[in-house]
Amino acid sequence: MQQEKLKSEIEQIGNVSIIRFNGNLDGLTCLSAQEDLQALVDGGAKNLLINFEAVKFVSSAGLRALLFIGKALKEADGHVGFCAMSETVGQVFRISGFDKIFEVYTDEIDGLDDFQT
Repeated sequence: MQQEKLKSEIEQIGNVSIIRFNGNLDGLTCLSAQEDLQALVDGGAKNLLINFEAVKFVSSAGLRALLFIGKALKEADGHVGFCAMSETVGQVFRISGFDKIFEVYTDEIDGLDDFQT
């Protein structure tokens, strides 16, 4: 069986890489998502804004992948933030305490404004 991949679209705005995920971030997709994000960091990206507008579900494996990327960015003197979460995904972030570890923004404009300051 071929591993599923979380679809992603990447756009560079100034010094911020916006990643728009589409699909679920779970045990089947977290490895490919983590590899995609790590490739950005390895390529020199310092600021990632991850848009969850089209993500309906995040599992503990998905959270672990995000934590790994957050740590890699911190070591590279970078920053990661998340935006446009559904209520369900936002609740997972709040219950897991990720909203205390990472910046969570209402939308991309909010996140970009904060990254630019």
